[in-house]
Amino acid sequence: MPLPAPTVARMITSPHQASHRIFPERPGLLAPVFRLLGVQVPERASVEVLDPEAIRLGPLRSRTDTVLRVVPADGGPFLLAIDVQGRREPEKERSWRYCLGHLESQFRMPVLLLVLCRDRATAAWAAGPLPAEGALTVRPLVLGPDEAPVLPGYFEARRNPFLAALAAVVHGNGSEGSEVLHALEFALREGDVAGRLYCAELTEVGLAGTPARTEWRKLQGAEG
Repeated sequence: MPLPAPTVARMITSPHQASHRIFPERPGLLAPVFRLLGVQVPERASVEVLDPEAIRLGPLRSRTDTVLRVVPADGGPFLLAIDVQGRREPEKERSWRYCLGHLESQFRMPVLLLVLCRDRATAAWAAGPLPAEGALTVRPLVLGPDEAPVLPGYFEARRNPFLAALAAVVHGNGSEGSEVLHALEFALREGDVAGRLYCAELTEVGLAGTPARTEWRKLQGAEG
């Protein structure tokens, strides 16, 4: 059965809050994403979600949805900042540059930026390289329609619920969007509560302002 929307809204108000529960308990969720992006990261790693209060970004603190500290079993630690981008926003270039530079300075480790994009034009822009300012050039890792699998099959989505949620954000407004959303709803009928809530809320926020969000909320038993 679908996740009750009031429960989701009451327990989790943002993907950041949800990620506090899911990533530390299931760090393997990130491995398929890195493989899609061609980034070599060991399967075994510890993942910590950084408390936003510990990240002193001032008024730009909310410009990324989640910041993770990833510590591979073999290799040095790094930060992964995740952002969802629905359209080109030139002002984001400056805030991303500020955010990444600040995180690297504060935590003294490399920082990767992962941007989820809902259309090819936005993905092409986000992939950069974005215009340099000073010595810092930003080249985000981008997961857009050409990188994220559609995952239309119900059982395939159940095997990979996190990838299914990413596919819903990226492909939810495409020609196969309805099938992708139904596959995700099916995938989230079972599994641990933290994982289900995270994937449901990531989809909710990632589809904000689109017709697909209305369909997703109906599948979850909420009003459009």
